[in-house]
Amino acid sequence: MPLEVATFINQLDPSNPAAPDLLADTDNHLRLIKQVIKNTFPNVTGPVTLTQHGLNGAVPIGGIILWSGATNAIPAGWVLCAGQTGISRSDGEGTINVPDLRNRFIVGAGGSYTVGQTGGSQAQTGTTDTQGSHAHSGSTGVAGGHYHGGRTADHRLTIAQMPSHDHSVYHGSVANGGGSALMRASATGSTSASFIENRGGGDPHSHGIGWDGDHAHTFATDYQGAHWHNVNIPDGRPPFYALAYIMRV
Repeated sequence: MPLEVATFINQLDPSNPAAPDLLADTDNHLRLIKQVIKNTFPNVTGPVTLTQHGLNGAVPIGGIILWSGATNAIPAGWVLCAGQTGISRSDGEGTINVPDLRNRFIVGAGGSYTVGQTGGSQAQTGTTDTQGSHAHSGSTGVAGGHYHGGRTADHRLTIAQMPSHDHSVYHGSVANGGGSALMRASATGSTSASFIENRGGGDPHSHGIGWDGDHAHTFATDYQGAHWHNVNIPDGRPPFYALAYIMRV
């Protein structure tokens, strides 16, 4: 039969060469096998020391990596981590469940977190510690001295503007000098006089407006006891770049 055609290992037919083939074609078969090996491993330029376990376990079943391609173009043997259950394993060892890692970041499991544990939310709220009791007191600076210039207008009181008051009156002879006298005749023909003394100069007067000196004020605020505040954190995430998590099955 004619020599088979192959470029890579998966194209070789293990049943060739057939029994009736001539021994003269043996060298052609050997050349084909060598070319296929070189085509399949073009970058191998030294000894390969990995065992079959190392090659087979480069990414074990259940291993998860980041995929930069489209979520609808995932390589064979891998699935998007979208929460699927009961996925058949490629090694024939039953099924496997896939975690849902869409819109999530990974935290290392340990003393604070167990494998498979979920939590957190995009928006965060919280409260501060209960503390901060305090009060304020103090005083203003010594200042504010000022005056208003001017005087009241001069004014002479009229009789109608005078307040109710008394005058001292005594009886006696009319004397020369200041004062005024009221003379009247008695029934017996004798005379008597009532004398009213002058009081006040009768001149108009005014009042000045005084100086208001420097002064200060003390103040104290109400006491504020221990308290807390609500804190809203709409988004505390650092800048990010989204990739897809895929798992080998």
